[in-house]
Amino acid sequence: MLNTDLFRDFEVDFLPSNEPYPSSATKFKPEAVNTIINCTPHATLSQLEALKGHTRDFQAFSPNAMLEKQWKRRIDPIVHAEVLLHDWLSKFILPKYKIA
Repeated sequence: MLNTDLFRDFEVDFLPSNEPYPSSATKFKPEAVNTIINCTPHATLSQLEALKGHTRDFQAFSPNAMLEKQWKRRIDPIVHAEVLLHDWLSKFILPKYKIA
């Protein structure tokens, strides 16, 4: 027998798409990988340290130069739906149910 409790008493919410970047945003130089990591939202100190460790390992591939090369192309940055969903869950659902 199928348990249908999953389909009872649920809410449907709308998550808007991200806004396109203003054209002026891409005229500047890209941020360095370490700067991007330091701005990671909701990251704990241990998570930041782990990310910084990964970037040290990644330095052999010149990630800042790779960012610079991609930045010179005409870009239209968007945020993937799963990132928007994760952000929404982190802000509104996880705190409500005290899930870490």
